[in-house]
Amino acid sequence: MYIKDVFSVIALSGGITIASIGIFGMRVISGAAVLGRWPVGWREWGRFALVVGFAKVRRFQIYAVLWFFGSGFLSLGFTAAVMIYGKRKYGWP
Repeated sequence: MYIKDVFSVIALSGGITIASIGIFGMRVISGAAVLGRWPVGWREWGRFALVVGFAKVRRFQIYAVLWFFGSGFLSLGFTAAVMIYGKRKYGWP
């Protein structure tokens, strides 16, 4: 396996992981906005991720949007940083 492939796999898997955390976190925080409270235990996280409805607490809805976009930028930044590091360190185009 070439070093280029290793960096591509690291960048892709890391970016997808961060993006998945962003999407799930956004859904949980949106569920908290609908129900009006934060999830208490681990069992509630899945339930909160599936809740759909009107937001009771607008501040939680803003947190969800910020979490989503923050995770998206972090995912893109991580992917770009790994690819740039690989290009500078090993010189592949």
